[in-house]
This record gives sequence, structure tokens and C-alpha cells, in this order.
Amino acid sequence: MREHELQRNPLSKGQVLMVATSCATMNDQGSTATGAWLSELAVPYIMFVSNGYDVTIASIKGGEVPLDPNSMSEKDSGPAVAEVQKFLQCETAQQSMKHSVAIDK
Repeated sequence: MREHELQRNPLSKGQVLMVATSCATMNDQGSTATGAWLSELAVPYIMFVSNGYDVTIASIKGGEVPLDPNSMSEKDSGPAVAEVQKFLQCETAQQSMKHSVAIDK
């Protein structure tokens, strides 16, 4: 990752880099949908942002971070439903998920 790709905020407590998968399918035929587990990204993201940190989401290939379809219902969020809803409604978070920073080789 390049230094200029990190989001900067002079009032920030610091910067956090969250790394997610770029893999959207699994098994030999690539027929089983997979991806990042929504609440595993949403909860820490909301906690970091709520506490004054700048968060950059990165993935191996960059671009859109795939989400595991099995993680998309409220029952799969467990006690984190409120944080997941905040994450889904946060335009900055959603843009970060669509345009994640690629990890340099």
C-alpha cells in the first residue's frame, strides 16, 4: 500500500488498516459464494470510527470487498445488529468497501 492512499484527518487519534479478503468463491469449481463476514468488518470499523480513528479498508486485490451471503441477515449479526446497521448506512464505510486499497506485493 502506498502512503498517499491512506485517509488522513489531522484531528484523528490515529490510523487503522483493516484487511479483508478479495475471494468471492471457494471450492475447486469456484461455485460456493464466500467473502468477508459482515459483522467481523462492521463491528470493529464502527468502534474505531466512533472512537476517533481513521479507518482504511484494504483487500488483497483491491476494489470491492465481497461479503459472505450467509452473513447478511440480522440473525447472523448476533448482538452486533446495531453496529452492522450503522456500518451499512455509513456512506464512507460503503465507499471503502467498494473501493478497498490493494495490498502491494
